[in-house]
Amino acid sequence: MKKGLEHFVYRELTALTAEGYSISLFPTKFGKGLYNARDEWDLHRWNPLKVVLMQPLYFLRSPLKYTRLAKEARATRTFVDAMLAWYFAGRMANIDVIYATFADRKLYVGYYCKRIL
Repeated sequence: MKKGLEHFVYRELTALTAEGYSISLFPTKFGKGLYNARDEWDLHRWNPLKVVLMQPLYFLRSPLKYTRLAKEARATRTFVDAMLAWYFAGRMANIDVIYATFADRKLYVGYYCKRIL
């Protein structure tokens, strides 16, 4: 969501909403654009300082899993994505499907969220 949602993503989410699904968005970037999140969609924005400060808590809650994923993230140079995933995963308790568009940071964040959950 660097400059709003991509048009095809906006259309897909609108169609899912029309079918009765609830939508939660966890953007890695956020900016206004032509296609913005609708009011009925749950938008989870993040703050870099908060993401960093919460990491010790995530470690204390699940030290083995945190350590395992941190090693993997270090090896793949995706540690920032893993930290963001820990932050998002704490807000994904009732999520059934994780849908990451494009194979960039969003894919890594989605992958780590899946592993955490």
